[in-house]
Amino acid sequence: MSHYPRPLRTTEDARAFFLVMGCTSFHMSREDPESYAQYQALKIPSELERRWSYELLQLLGEALERGGRDLHGSADPGWIHSQIVALAESLHEEEALVRACAASELMLECLRGRSRVSCAWSVLGSGRSRARANLPGCAADLGRSDLTRRLLAIADELLVEAPSAADDRQRWRRSRLRCAAIRKALGIPAGAAEERDE
Repeated sequence: MSHYPRPLRTTEDARAFFLVMGCTSFHMSREDPESYAQYQALKIPSELERRWSYELLQLLGEALERGGRDLHGSADPGWIHSQIVALAESLHEEEALVRACAASELMLECLRGRSRVSCAWSVLGSGRSRARANLPGCAADLGRSDLTRRLLAIADELLVEAPSAADDRQRWRRSRLRCAAIRKALGIPAGAAEERDE
């Protein structure tokens, strides 16, 4: 069952589809090509899509703060956080980045173990090869060295303790290496987690 009207006939129908698909043409075209074709036929202006993206960012931020659910019914804070990060990266604007940083701060308070590694992995760009394909890199692109440093510090804090399971420890190590590589590429000194022994 879809979470949006079918067929897409109005701007409001398009909005519902766009939000449920995470505000990306990639997800729209992959998950529902037929509805995506209808969406494209409506010729939604990019500025309207941008406003809708910020609307979703607001909804997800509120869900995270209040322990609510996303548009798919998930109450998993890690999943909601990863959606916020993806939106902030796609918008590549200061306001979105500030919101993603605030969401990442919340993760420090509510996550433990494996979930902390997953959250750090989201902040650090899920292992993508380019040093700027992540939240700290976006902040650096926008000239916000304060946010760059804070996001790397959040990742450090999330990665202070190694998880107990062996496969989780491997991802934890990779995340720490990723954080160090991003720091080096951006010219940011080592953080707390990188100075500790494994």
